Amino acid sequence: MDELERFWSKVDKDGPVSSLGTPCWNWLGNCSGGYGLFYIIGGNGRYLMAHRVSYEIEYGTIPKGLELDHLCHNKSCVNPGHLEAVTHIINMQRRLPFRGQNIYCKHGHVFDSIYHGVRHCSICDRRRADAWQKANKQKADATKKRWRERQRV
Repeated sequence: MDELERFWSKVDKDGPVSSLGTPCWNWLGNCSGGYGLFYIIGGNGRYLMAHRVSYEIEYGTIPKGLELDHLCHNKSCVNPGHLEAVTHIINMQRRLPFRGQNIYCKHGHVFDSIYHGVRHCSICDRRRADAWQKANKQKADATKKRWRERQRV
């Protein structure tokens, strides 16, 4: 598998639809601070920011003095259509209205409900509930099994 195939194998193109009207392409690989990291195997090997790799595949080199702004405000998104090369000042100005108001959970899903003043992602909530039920079912089954074994003696 070449580097391009390996890169795209770590992308989920069926993410939540952003305010831009198109889905976010969420990074499924390693992350740091919410941003995807892609390890380049060739040469000395090093990590690159996944959204920068996606942008450069689609549009070419990021112009000197510019950085990428996630127009969808989703750090894990690597959809090149959601990225724009802008100056640092413009990137920070655009960010101000959203500071402290992330609209996506750490897995890239939209926060879609509020319980007791805390925003929640129903997809992650469901996954956590399913995992909890599975873990506790196993514990309960083990306890029942030990109880039955004691009854036999």
